[in-house]
Amino acid sequence: MAAARRLIDTAAGYGMDVMLGCLVASTLGIAPALHLAGHARWVDLDGHLLLADDPWTGIGGADGTLRTPGGPGLGVRPTVADPAAHPALAAQPEVPQ
Repeated sequence: MAAARRLIDTAAGYGMDVMLGCLVASTLGIAPALHLAGHARWVDLDGHLLLADDPWTGIGGADGTLRTPGGPGLGVRPTVADPAAHPALAAQPEVPQ
């Protein structure tokens, strides 16, 4: 996040606008960019809505609005009670709540 903020600040220093976007990505992949969205002129972060089975949840989007969850961290959590039961999460490190 700190490196991304430095890039955004450098672009602003040169009078450049920033766009944050993604292709197909999970909620976990999009959440960091969502937290930086207030620093961008254009935001296109709907890639998680293209997944049939996103293993993460927490940022919304189904109604057309992404939301940064309150509290520390990225605000995402596994969509299943037992992450080991989901193939995409089985090999992932635990995400702090």
